[in-house]
Amino acid sequence: MPLAAPPAPEPSRFDRIDALAAIYLAAPVVLFCVGWLQPPAAAALLLAVAVLLVPFLRPVRAGLGWRWTAGAVVLAVVWSALGGAGHFFYANAFDWIPRDAVLRDLSVLPWPVYYAAEGIPALALRAPIAYYLVPAGLAKLFGAASADFLLYLWTAAGVALFALLGLQATSNARHRLLWLLLLPFFSGMDALGLWLDGSGFAPGQHLEWWSVFYQYSSQSTLLFWAPNHALPAWLAAGWVLKYWSSGRMLPAAVLLIAVMPLWAPLVCPALAVLGIAWCIVQPARLRALLGFPGLMLLAALAVGTCTGLWVSSGTAGSVPMGYTLSPFAPAASVVRLVRFELIEWAVLAWLVWRIVPRSLLVPMAFLLAALPIFRLGLANDLAMRGSILPLAVLWWYAAAELSAGPMQASWQRAAVAGVLLVGALTPAQEVLRSLREPRWQPDLVRSFPEKVRVATQPHYFVNARQFSPFLSRLLRPASEAGTFVVPRKQ
Repeated sequence: MPLAAPPAPEPSRFDRIDALAAIYLAAPVVLFCVGWLQPPAAAALLLAVAVLLVPFLRPVRAGLGWRWTAGAVVLAVVWSALGGAGHFFYANAFDWIPRDAVLRDLSVLPWPVYYAAEGIPALALRAPIAYYLVPAGLAKLFGAASADFLLYLWTAAGVALFALLGLQATSNARHRLLWLLLLPFFSGMDALGLWLDGSGFAPGQHLEWWSVFYQYSSQSTLLFWAPNHALPAWLAAGWVLKYWSSGRMLPAAVLLIAVMPLWAPLVCPALAVLGIAWCIVQPARLRALLGFPGLMLLAALAVGTCTGLWVSSGTAGSVPMGYTLSPFAPAASVVRLVRFELIEWAVLAWLVWRIVPRSLLVPMAFLLAALPIFRLGLANDLAMRGSILPLAVLWWYAAAELSAGPMQASWQRAAVAGVLLVGALTPAQEVLRSLREPRWQPDLVRSFPEKVRVATQPHYFVNARQFSPFLSRLLRPASEAGTFVVPRKQ
């Protein structure tokens, strides 16, 4: 039976890449506290964020050579440019038009952002905005015209950190090389799903809705369509890969609990399932949790609760939800679901199960099997976003399987390579579209409500009166922040 190579000795402290990842995740929360909250609440939550960052102080050296670091940076720079950030190449308009609008308004308008129009109450821009806050804050200093390029740099920095965390988790040079080369091309076998349905596809076509009711996105699809959700989940996956069998996982997880609601709230269920599994798999870990500094746990709960309440304000009853298994055609629904699971992840998980720790494989399999059953969001966003973390971990182990030593069964390695090769057709389509379609420039003049109908993007806006009394006492009001009056259409 093939065995994973023993991990390197665990350092006594986090390393510099961990510290940079922690700062990357926490910096937007700091800006949110300063820009959105009343001074007393801001001061309290800023202190809480500082407490959560204490374990990352005085980091040790990362231990990666400059060649691997340079390789990760080059990959991040090129891949992020192809993804649409910076608009160097074609950006998928369906997602990037509203994304550019959020960035523009956060860069130009006072914080917190409120809109008003004749005959309607003030609307607050309310969404998981962590991805935009650092570039938007810098654009307030350097001018709104710099916002798009700053968002590109911010995106590339997050991708580089994820690639570096994955490199650190590897045990040999072959695995490191495969990780960097294959990272943009990891995907489920969407082309096989289309073929089984008797469908073909044109060059540059988006392949991942072949199953209609659910989608598990490829790595390139995530970066090209939803980097705001992908980046925090990827960094969480990097820490899972490095520290799953280590006590270092606990302070990293506590920080993730605090920051994730403002970044990507639909990643939180994956964090919860993996966190529970991490605690119960060994009694010593549960004792470590019970003995963890209470101040840090309270700090994480305070930050996560405040940002979570803000992000979720006004969503009750407005978010589509329900089960994807039809009571009118239960057999067909189950067949469709099982086929989706096999094609997207289960076959690959079966091929690599020998080298994945059981304490990690079981909760990952539970997540990936259960997420498509319940629909949350217009496009079943829960499945798309909740699967980011476990899929990233699974694909890292697929690269590990390919890099295994001579004891590895040749048929198994060939099967993993075949699954990844079929899957690579999906991200290849995304890259092809990026290169073939004409690039376009973001609109830096009009506000978000001027570009799109508010009714078509309800998840970005909330009536300011819908904030709970508790949250209203913490937030800076529209009268203090300044309200942007949307011009009437002629």
